[in-house]
Amino acid sequence: MAIHVRTPSEDGTSQGEGGGETLGKQDVQDWVKTQLSGHLVPKYVFWIDEYPKTASGKIQKYKLRDLAKQMLAPQL
Repeated sequence: MAIHVRTPSEDGTSQGEGGGETLGKQDVQDWVKTQLSGHLVPKYVFWIDEYPKTASGKIQKYKLRDLAKQMLAPQL
């Protein structure tokens, strides 16, 4: 699972901060495939507005997992 913080467009891509290149789910998977070991390639890629964080600013991974389960529920 990979979670990317950007505003997604309707076609499943995400516009970068610079407004130049468009990043798609397949682009993320392809990049990971070339940079890391094959077993680390995410099966699902999600676009979210912001990470859930604690008061001290740490990312709450369990909330990300719950969010991913909710997003996948209609597909399963």
